[in-house]
Amino acid sequence: MGERLDRTQEVSGSSPLSSIPAIAAGLAAVVGLVLALPASAATPPRVFKNCKAVNKVYAHGIAKNFRVIKKADGLTGRPFVSFKLCTANHTRDRDKDRVACET
Repeated sequence: MGERLDRTQEVSGSSPLSSIPAIAAGLAAVVGLVLALPASAATPPRVFKNCKAVNKVYAHGIAKNFRVIKKADGLTGRPFVSFKLCTANHTRDRDKDRVACET
């Protein structure tokens, strides 16, 4: 019986704990790649020339958040919700209800 245990240890060749350094090294490499990206990799929000250009891309306009949609009057459809995009195009919001170029 003792011989059988010795053979299984020889066959496996290594313990499960011996692979932990390799896993940690791989994880560190992935994290290093993610952290190495420049901060300017995020694209700035698109600023549209006028409401006609906005409505070509976002048919019912751009809302700042979901709460604004509930409070806004006269919406014919559900606008696209994006805080950054709406803030970048705040000059397109004539009635100041935080929905730019609503239809």
